[in-house]
Amino acid sequence: GLGKGGCALKLDRTSMLYGTLILTGTSIVSQFLGFVYRILLSRLIGAEVMGLYQLIMPVYSTLMSLTAIGLTVAVSTLSARYEALGDRGAVRQTRNRALALFFVAAIPLGALLVIFSDPISVYLLGDARTQLGIVLLVLMLLNFVLVPWMNERQIKEVDYGTFMSMTEE
Repeated sequence: GLGKGGCALKLDRTSMLYGTLILTGTSIVSQFLGFVYRILLSRLIGAEVMGLYQLIMPVYSTLMSLTAIGLTVAVSTLSARYEALGDRGAVRQTRNRALALFFVAAIPLGALLVIFSDPISVYLLGDARTQLGIVLLVLMLLNFVLVPWMNERQIKEVDYGTFMSMTEE
């Protein structure tokens, strides 16, 4: 029952124990960094702004859940499968379809959020000062996808002469 090695708890890179320990360790580090981040953020921006931030974050989490969270898992899984098969065209096609699906979901939801930002801020969140933050969430959501996409399409290498001629103009 214990397999070839005779030990159920071997600790090499392929063992389940190793994966569990890595996930546990990274989760602890992530939680600790989040804890430190919130303390520093509250000291930097003050209690009042931190309260507004805490009011807006559930709206952001909901918006992300409805638009992007499931897509990232699907794209990762499918891309890994296609990459293992050596089919880079399918990886690119998967990413492009997911990006299109993201925009199909995000644009109408973002528009509704902007249109109804006043009632959401006043009646749902209970503070009219959150309205601008709600509108900015839509920009943050688009930024979540557009910046990596634009970085991928930028010029990767520019020689020194081309760089100097671009900066002199």
